[in-house]
Amino acid sequence: MKSLTRLWNELAHDCAAQCGVSIDRDLKTVTDRVEGEGLSFLTITLPIFAASFEQSLEDGKIGTHSFIGFKRNGVLPAFLRGFLCQIFDVRTGYILPDPSSLSIRSVRQLCLFLKKIEIDTTDERKRKAEESYLVCEADLASHDLQLSDESRQDFNKMFAWLFSDVLSKLDQDISDYNLEPRHGPGSTADNLRGNQKFELPIWYERMEDVFPSGRYARSQWLHLLDQEITLLPPERELPVKVVFVPKTQKTPRVIAMEPTHVQYMQQALMSKLVPLLEQGRLSNAVGFSDQERTGGWRSWVPEQVP
Repeated sequence: MKSLTRLWNELAHDCAAQCGVSIDRDLKTVTDRVEGEGLSFLTITLPIFAASFEQSLEDGKIGTHSFIGFKRNGVLPAFLRGFLCQIFDVRTGYILPDPSSLSIRSVRQLCLFLKKIEIDTTDERKRKAEESYLVCEADLASHDLQLSDESRQDFNKMFAWLFSDVLSKLDQDISDYNLEPRHGPGSTADNLRGNQKFELPIWYERMEDVFPSGRYARSQWLHLLDQEITLLPPERELPVKVVFVPKTQKTPRVIAMEPTHVQYMQQALMSKLVPLLEQGRLSNAVGFSDQERTGGWRSWVPEQVP
């Protein structure tokens, strides 16, 4: 923790030298609050400060409820005041006609550079993330049950208008066995690693009709005689493995890892589906390999779905 505080101090000195401001009080604030609040001040509280800062830039002024948890000196927060004085008017809080881009960059650097540090978060925050995950699943199921027949029909019409061309082409690729599955770099629910992933000892009965194991799980049908595959019925299918992956110290990301053979075919579908989506009706608004799109969302939303 002390080394991260020293690192923050060094960065603060560099930023202060570039912007010509004093940071003596800021250094003391960081030291005191890290001692009292722990590492979360650097990894959670400062990113929250950055969010208020960015919102103030967007609004063109510092709001009454901005920078909660930080003392104010007049309109501006006392913390990082030297930088903020070069961005906002000290009397009104409105953004200056020509705010310092160096100071804007410095505030963001100082507040965000430890936001996504790969340090395991607390058990309490993991528990809250898991609870949020379960609540989201329950909300989705509940909302689905509450949909009226009219709403379902409207949804189906819109979905068909947006995706029928994409799914028709994907369905043709599946029917023609024109898929190229591959293994991803990450972990899987059955803990197979490296070359183990290519053995694929099990397959699901539900997958067999659409993705034959003899075609996809082995390089040739004859190899099934050498390496038998066990077809599992639905009641014996492996559950996904719910795990936490680093996101921020405030909230870890909760993901569900699939078994190896399921992830294997998901990669095959993804390699076909992504290009089709980028070339379909949503091409102006949806990007996976290239997220810059020239058209806005209104360029493809119809006034009335046919």
